[in-house]
Amino acid sequence: MMIRAGSDFFADLPSATYNAWKDTHSLRAIYKGAPLFLEGSPVEGIYLILQGRFKLFTSHANGRRHITGIAVPGDLVCLPSVIRGGEYDCSCQALEDGRLGFVSRDAFFNLLRNQPEMTIKMVGSLAADIHGLRKNLSNMACLPGQQRLAVVLLRLGQDFGKPTSKGIEIEITLSRKEIAEVACMASETTIRQLSAFQKQGLIRSIRRKLIITDGAGLTRLAKGNYATNSFPQKTP
Repeated sequence: MMIRAGSDFFADLPSATYNAWKDTHSLRAIYKGAPLFLEGSPVEGIYLILQGRFKLFTSHANGRRHITGIAVPGDLVCLPSVIRGGEYDCSCQALEDGRLGFVSRDAFFNLLRNQPEMTIKMVGSLAADIHGLRKNLSNMACLPGQQRLAVVLLRLGQDFGKPTSKGIEIEITLSRKEIAEVACMASETTIRQLSAFQKQGLIRSIRRKLIITDGAGLTRLAKGNYATNSFPQKTP
């Protein structure tokens, strides 16, 4: 389970490097719910998210989907597929209206040749992603559903949480089906478990937004065989 797909790629790079990107990219707009690209489609180039959030997911033969990450402004989308070439190894869909900068694959490789700082950052980003995916896969594979869902909610709170008087409000809006797709669980099981969490006072649901009301309790549920840090008790 990898919620946040990456980090602001250009944050620590020289302004000249970002300006070189800007001189090359073209701007594209996309509406909520629209696909940016589909798993198995040819790789045309690389996208930098400027506005909006996007879910990355894979589809399985049984019809189920697994959400592998949520990309946010500053992320380069599906970087491994672009480096490898061929086809995208996942699909990408807008969770809200968004804007992106697009650079063709050939132009992107020209940028890497001329901007060594960008190349070094890219290698580090790929290494961090591989390490994170391996760690998450090995940790999550043996967890029962209740613990797995607790871990997912904690990660959503850490990555997208906003402190309020009621608790930590998860600002990104995901349907129950999408939460199930993050946790690799059946939708029916996820709905039942979320209802049980609400009865236990661990979470609340207000106008389709989830609020973590007992982070410590949810952390205790999540621990088990999964080594997770204590959920930060943010205060508004």
